[in-house]
Amino acid sequence: MSENTSKDKWQSLTHLLDLPPDLTLDLPKITLIGNIQLIIENHRGLIEFSATKTVINTNRWPLVLTGQNLLVRSIRVDELMIEGLIETISFGL
Repeated sequence: MSENTSKDKWQSLTHLLDLPPDLTLDLPKITLIGNIQLIIENHRGLIEFSATKTVINTNRWPLVLTGQNLLVRSIRVDELMIEGLIETISFGL
């Protein structure tokens, strides 16, 4: 079975059973508190970090944050918290 066909079936099943997609499709769950705190669950670690740019690895695409005074407040296997003045959030490099 091809990877796309398998993903399509999981997406259909997820929708049919009303399951949370972040759990069944291995997607990151991102919570943004204003523009001062970002929490990401289901991450794959940091690719790049500085006070003005942070790149977080996910299963699908990198998540890129830019801002000022960015700080990794906590990093755990299941959750990563970034604080600072978040100016942009984008997917991909």
